Amino acid sequence: MESIQQKQATAITTGLKNPLIVSNPKLAGAIQKKTVKVEGIGTQMKKLVDVLTKEKMEKETNENKKEWKFPFKWKRIMNKSLKPSKLDMVLCFFINKKGELDPPVLLPIYNGNTLIYKYTIHELDPRDIITLHHKKKSYKLLIYRLMDRKAISNRDYGEVKERGESTIDDEVFIKAMLTAKASQISKQQIGKGALIIGGLVVAGIIIWFFSRS
Repeated sequence: MESIQQKQATAITTGLKNPLIVSNPKLAGAIQKKTVKVEGIGTQMKKLVDVLTKEKMEKETNENKKEWKFPFKWKRIMNKSLKPSKLDMVLCFFINKKGELDPPVLLPIYNGNTLIYKYTIHELDPRDIITLHHKKKSYKLLIYRLMDRKAISNRDYGEVKERGESTIDDEVFIKAMLTAKASQISKQQIGKGALIIGGLVVAGIIIWFFSRS
């Protein structure tokens, strides 16, 4: 015996082959657009939930995020770093002992790899330079903790990964969670999807029947 889903699929195929529907491209197109194969309802619902979930997340982010504006004094120093200078200078941000971010400073480079900030000495490695894109401008800068000679950078990724604190796989983990959620929702929606398809087939048959009379 044919299952209900198989019968519905057969009905859809038969309905689309009716003379009225075949002779009316607009009607056929409308039915095809509004119907999906019974065996593909779960997949279609999963894709729909994924899209809607992503759109919701992006919408919430765009609505709630606020662009941080640099103070005028900060921008003046930062823009100055873009201009040519007789001395080798580099734009630096320092995190002080209180965990506060000090205003940016332009520091001269000594011996090719040494910086002096107030009463602390720091090492300069070109691999630690960070690029900040802001309003069509690109700033090259270094970020230091006042307590550390080396700049903050991605060069210690191996150590971070070894400690189990790497965020590289977070995207895969989040997508897996969303897929599992979408799959659960799609199973709950399969019954509704079947009813919608059945209703569209019945509507097509009714239109065809009355058009003959």
